Amino acid sequence: MLLVEDFDSEVTIFIEPYVDTLFKLGTSIKSFIKELPHNVYYFEDIITYIVLKDNQELKTKLREFITSKVNNDVLYTVREFIENSMNSSVSAKKLFMHRNTLNYRVDNFIESTHINVKTFKGANAVYMLYKY
Repeated sequence: MLLVEDFDSEVTIFIEPYVDTLFKLGTSIKSFIKELPHNVYYFEDIITYIVLKDNQELKTKLREFITSKVNNDVLYTVREFIENSMNSSVSAKKLFMHRNTLNYRVDNFIESTHINVKTFKGANAVYMLYKY
């Protein structure tokens, strides 16, 4: 990283999702990030670390953030999509819905929460958040 090379110091950067409402994780997330090794962290990375460190307060806030952005049907669809190895066809059959409807709900989730569950990192973060 340029900052590390130029200033010879370690930095930790959290790239927070852009949302139109205030993302309320507050000081608890700041103190949590300070405990992590110096690196650049995306939203999905932080979710994974929060689950691995078993921080119940932040897990609850993350779940509340997600449920405030999408309804229960979308969340259920996304969780089933992840459970079925991110396979749209299999997930749509199991949910008894058209594949386009499933894809629409997954895209709605991604757009609303800024967690890309079509990637391994995003799917793993959501899976871990709701499983553990």
